[in-house]
Order: sequence, then C-alpha cells, then structure tokens
Amino acid sequence: MTSHEIIKRYIDNLQYSHSLVLIGSAGLGKTEVVFSSLKSSGYTEKVHFKYLANYISPKGFVELLKEINELKPPRILILDDIETTLKNPLIVSLLKGCLWEADGKRRVIWKTNRESIEFEFLGKIIIILNYLSLENPQIVSLVDRCSHFEIKLTKEEITQLLLIRAKRPFANIPLNKREEIAKFVIRNGYNSKKFSLRILPKAYHYFLGSPNHWQELLFRTL
Repeated sequence: MTSHEIIKRYIDNLQYSHSLVLIGSAGLGKTEVVFSSLKSSGYTEKVHFKYLANYISPKGFVELLKEINELKPPRILILDDIETTLKNPLIVSLLKGCLWEADGKRRVIWKTNRESIEFEFLGKIIIILNYLSLENPQIVSLVDRCSHFEIKLTKEEITQLLLIRAKRPFANIPLNKREEIAKFVIRNGYNSKKFSLRILPKAYHYFLGSPNHWQELLFRTL
C-alpha cells in the first residue's frame, strides 16, 4: 500500500480507536488525505467533524471539546499544525484526559478559582504534525495513548500523486496545460530538496500570473 492508502486505513480504524497522530514533513498531503478519507466515508465538516489549525487557548480547547460532543458520530476533531499549542502543558494534559479512559470514561476536567467544568469526551481526535519533539515526557505519554504513523513519500509516490492532481480542475487552466505543467514540475523538480505536492499549485499560480514566464519563476522556486 502507498503511504496515503495506509493513512486511509488508520482513519477507517477510528471506529475502533479514539485517536490518530500523523507525522510528516510539509507538502506530503497529510491534511488532504484526511479530508478526502472522511468525505469519501460520507462525513461532512461541522456536522461529523471539525477542523482546527494552529493555536487555541486551554479554555478554548475545553469549549471546543464540548462542541465536538454535539456533532453527529463519529464526532472527529482534526488538529493541524499545532506544534506550538502542544508546548502548553495544560493542552497536553487535556488531550491525555480525553484520549485515555479512566474507569471506562474519557474525562475532560477544567477547574479554576472561578469555574469547574467536567464532562465525558465522546469524540475522536486526529492530530496532524510536521514534526514531534519526543524530548518532552508529556508528549511521549500523549503519543503513547494514540495510534501514530509517520508518513514518508518516495519521489516516485510524489510523482504519481502530482500526475493524479493534474487531472483535477484548477481555476480556468485546461487539462492539457495542467498536465504539461505537472510534467514540467516532475522533470525539473525531481532532484530538488523542495520536491513535494505543494509545488504544483505554486506552478499553477505562476502560470496564471505570468503565462509566458512561469517556467523561470518555477526554476527559482526549486
């Protein structure tokens, strides 16, 4: 199986587990394959799952977990690019509580001088990261509670995925031109350290903005 097919299998397995951590460098299609897998299963954003990128405060996270409980099953929360957020020990503690059962329940507990909140978390969480620091014992303990997969695409896999993506509509660029651009990207970017799935939309933008000079702009990007 390809790495993307493996991710889809892990997502299918969420019906029997509570969480999944996906780790891999930028431009490998992690977020895209998560969304496509959920939508191919008939799930709709804000109905069956919610997406959060970047930062959230601990109290905001508690409120978000309550919102996830109100969704229709499977009640999935996607946390993307939250490396900075995971540096907050309160967030990590809340995640640990809602991903591991204590006496048969996954408990979210938030207590301050002003308020006391406690409820059972009913949802599932997918965490998408570009990297993961295992020097923090709390992070190690968190990952130990989750299924996790480190995605690494070969250049051949990236090549095939670029050709597949070229078949999808993009702005007003015709199919034959999208395929031409994709092949140019593959031919000239294959040996570049920047060779990833993110190069293709950049090439499209260069073509749309400078149809007579997009190749030069792409060369400079690579």
